[in-house]
Amino acid sequence: MNDAIRDVMIALAAMTDDGCERRKTPWSRGYWSYATDGKMAIRTTRMDEFIERGENDGTADAVDSLTAAATGPTWYDVPAVPPEPGPCPKCHGVPSVKCEACDGAGHVAWEFRHRGRTYDSVEDCPVCDGAGTVECTECGGTGKGDDPAVEVGPALIRAEYLRLLARLPGCRLAPVDGRSVIVFRFAGGAGAVMPVWR
Repeated sequence: MNDAIRDVMIALAAMTDDGCERRKTPWSRGYWSYATDGKMAIRTTRMDEFIERGENDGTADAVDSLTAAATGPTWYDVPAVPPEPGPCPKCHGVPSVKCEACDGAGHVAWEFRHRGRTYDSVEDCPVCDGAGTVECTECGGTGKGDDPAVEVGPALIRAEYLRLLARLPGCRLAPVDGRSVIVFRFAGGAGAVMPVWR
């Protein structure tokens, strides 16, 4: 059981995409261990393998308050979730595509006139910032197709989070409505996940 919880916590922390390096690994404080990606959070009994952050940890305080948030009147089992999405239909799984503005060169040449004279200039491409490639506009650079949200009672939850929740032993969710944080409980801990707003 602890292996499944640990694996979910590590996978969740690795999903952090906001540049916060502290959140990219699970951590411990006192009796609890925590993991979050900023949109979902898990708290479980302490796992000594995760680093100790100490008492002055605002993120742990936030997770503690989220797991104590109001719950809806009905607890739901984690529903069946769709399989992982296939590759993006536009980029076919290659999330960086050649920049059309600079034709992949990373720079643009242009000509301008000033006081009767003609000047040539070469600058980094303003579209790709000199990289020569841009993220696919369809998938946002993930290389994956759409990952649908799944209805759980009155709320919608991203399928990627439900796949993680399905791996937690005995996980159940209690959505209040379609906009409030959704509290979940499992054998060994609790957590919260943000819904997808309709």
